[in-house]
Amino acid sequence: NAVKSVAFSGIGNQFFSTGSDGKILQWDLDDNSQPPVTIDGEDSEHPNRSVLVSPDKKWLLSTSDSAYMNLYSLDNISAEPRIIRGPRGFVKDAAFMPDNSGIVSVGSDRTVFFYDFNRSRLLKQLKYTVTTIEVDPSGNYIYAGTTNVQLVRISIRDMTEEILASTEQ
Repeated sequence: NAVKSVAFSGIGNQFFSTGSDGKILQWDLDDNSQPPVTIDGEDSEHPNRSVLVSPDKKWLLSTSDSAYMNLYSLDNISAEPRIIRGPRGFVKDAAFMPDNSGIVSVGSDRTVFFYDFNRSRLLKQLKYTVTTIEVDPSGNYIYAGTTNVQLVRISIRDMTEEILASTEQ
């Protein structure tokens, strides 16, 4: 099973991974005598694709091949996750806001959603098919990579877009 995503927890040498089997595993490098603990994915109809840890090290987010993301509290990782509704298509990528105010996700339907830990709301319908996103450290911009090899910057304040780089002439 190939490892698809890794995220360090910020607690000692613990990290989380998800692989082609769709399971989320919790690893402890300080205790290699123990196998990893399965957090999620035993019977999931939508296998996990990626895992992220929030900047404040309080939350673990998993994305799958559905329109939903799971948000786990790192204070009680065995508790049921909060289910977050995102785009209409599957979640292609997600990122925590640097100030821990929420999560930004992009879907296969070209929508960007913001989840402020209370509700999801549509931020923008994009004209590009985005493959990956990242929020800058200031929290002012979302940077998106597209399938047509462009780097797009989206202002969080007013949702304006700017193509920063492109291989297309």
